[in-house]
Amino acid sequence: MCLSLTLTDQIKAVRTALDYVRSVVKGQCDGGTGETLELTFDHDSWREYTSPAIKTANILAKIIALDGDLSRFDDDISSSSSGGSNRSSSASRVVIIVVVVVVVVVVVVVVVVVVVVVVVVVVVVVVVVVIRVVVQVVVVIIVVVLVVEVVVIIIIKKIVRLVCGF
Repeated sequence: MCLSLTLTDQIKAVRTALDYVRSVVKGQCDGGTGETLELTFDHDSWREYTSPAIKTANILAKIIALDGDLSRFDDDISSSSSGGSNRSSSASRVVIIVVVVVVVVVVVVVVVVVVVVVVVVVVVVVVVVVIRVVVQVVVVIIVVVLVVEVVVIIIIKKIVRLVCGF
């Protein structure tokens, strides 16, 4: 239900709910006990708790690119808080830039690591294949030399038998 509302309508709905809560709390605290007096809305405490939420909302609004609605959001916020909207907007821009730079650096590092790993794997595979081929060639040469040696020995024995008459 809340997703179909515009940002301005959502802010108005939150304000209406807060006004209702304030009126209920004020009604409970008028002439109440010490426990009900703890429920009062202290504006300083309210600003202390809402300031991080407002800054987070500003950052998210910028990330989602709601610049048009953000100006109305900032106007609404500045009317209910102690100001500092410009500092919050500047800080949120800096945070966004830092986040983007960190993400880009992480992506570049990951890509470099992946490329290095792929190159190392390819080099290892090539070296293993080359070593295997060299070993096979050496084995073939050894087998050929042994076969030639056996043939030469057989031929020499036959020649010796023919010459010596055994």
